Amino acid sequence: MIQLWQDPGVREVLKRRKIRLEEASGFFLNDLQRVSSLRYMPSDDDVLKARLKTVGVAEYRFEMEVPMSRDTGTEWRIVDVGGSRSQRPTWAPFFDDVDAIIFLAPISAFDQVLSEDRTVNRLEDSVLLWKAVCSNKLLANVDPSAVPQQMRYTGSEVEERDAVGEVCEELSGSGE
Repeated sequence: MIQLWQDPGVREVLKRRKIRLEEASGFFLNDLQRVSSLRYMPSDDDVLKARLKTVGVAEYRFEMEVPMSRDTGTEWRIVDVGGSRSQRPTWAPFFDDVDAIIFLAPISAFDQVLSEDRTVNRLEDSVLLWKAVCSNKLLANVDPSAVPQQMRYTGSEVEERDAVGEVCEELSGSGE
């Protein structure tokens, strides 16, 4: 595995075909020696980079610590919904009785397309979805927050892409 990942020919084929393994599980390929060690312990960075694609809807409930002024803690319910277009209609029942929506925007997808529609840029789709969530009358009393996620590019890579700044500006200003 290490030899394959380090092989310039393999890297060139991946680049030519626009396959970016480092954005999937492949980001560990740069650290194969470390992560394949018998004594491997995931670092905080490893945990932050790890990602499981949400399929369907997953609900998590937990209780925050009890403050001194209250008898019980605050119960939180977090609902993680898959972002693919086919999954979006399943969201509606989960928006009932919510106080906030945290919208994770895939900033690293600024030069990628949707798997279900190769003509649509992933980040532009996120901007449109964000606007739809913010303008939904059923969510008028909900506080939406957009959070960029998966920043995996170095400064020089981002500087090479003019579209990133434009889309980020639109995303941050679209909820007003």
